[in-house]
Amino acid sequence: MARRTTIRTVMLALLLSGALAPLVRAQIEPLVVRVSDAEGEPGGAVAVVLRTYASKPVSQGRLGLRATSGGGLRAELGGVGSPFASFDGGVIFGTGGDVVGSFVFDELTQALDAQFESASASINASDGVLGVLFFSLDPALAAGEVFTLDIDLGPSFLEDADGLPMPWQPRAGELLVLPAASPLTLEVDGPDVHPGSGADVEIQTLEPLALASGVVELIYPDDVLDLPVEVRVDPRHGGVILDEVTLPAPGRLRIEFTSATEDFNSVPGALFVARFRTSTDVPLGTTRPLSLDPIETLFTAPGGAEVELLLNDDVVTFESDPFVFYDNFEGGSTGAWSRRVP
Repeated sequence: MARRTTIRTVMLALLLSGALAPLVRAQIEPLVVRVSDAEGEPGGAVAVVLRTYASKPVSQGRLGLRATSGGGLRAELGGVGSPFASFDGGVIFGTGGDVVGSFVFDELTQALDAQFESASASINASDGVLGVLFFSLDPALAAGEVFTLDIDLGPSFLEDADGLPMPWQPRAGELLVLPAASPLTLEVDGPDVHPGSGADVEIQTLEPLALASGVVELIYPDDVLDLPVEVRVDPRHGGVILDEVTLPAPGRLRIEFTSATEDFNSVPGALFVARFRTSTDVPLGTTRPLSLDPIETLFTAPGGAEVELLLNDDVVTFESDPFVFYDNFEGGSTGAWSRRVP
């Protein structure tokens, strides 16, 4: 009894001192399920990616995705100009290989009902891509049209590994209709960082286009982002091998890759995550640019043709937030407390 009381006293003291605040925040924080932004051409393929930012195992769930425009369901306009011409299949990912899912798409309301379960609760055991939904866009759409992709809370739910309701909240994304023959968007997504923590810089796509190989050269601010740097890839984006990760010059990170299966980026999103260290003495409010070298960065499609790219830049921002925590903090890692607004 004395030992238990002592442990409780120590935990309470740490909590009051603020040392456990990020851990407590991580434990009570609802799981964010974000519908990632997507792009596609009229009549072309589009992939709607569902993404999470914390590894919290799910045993079963149901998510209702809907596409809306102008604040109302496209069905209210009689289906005219609805973005999706057809639903072409979907996948809910799990680490245990036992995920069973079903998908029902209503073309009139532009709503998709996804139901899934895993006996081993391996869904979202690893954060990142929770699932992907493939659609074909209506060929009658006009370039520049924008639709909201949201999760309908009405029928949706998630259950944890014990079959209990899991606190969660959705975040909407946008679908942008591109002109025909548009380049593939490749962009840097910079995080908000607590000085002294790790900074996860993502290099991501918005459109499914199979890649066979490529080179990415990131230009980063080496006055605030420190070495060593770790580059991670998510196999849920397709088969890929990192052939070389080098630092050709100060402030430059070069990533060379190949895909033997020639299907990398068949699921778009954060293809590469570069985790940098930062110093505790970076002044609050510091903002630095992140960009991709337009000469060195290139992708090749299956067959060897070079892919035309549109490169978008971003920034890394340093701010003070005592509750900033890395998504895997619950697993005991305090090495990277960068916060990305889901």
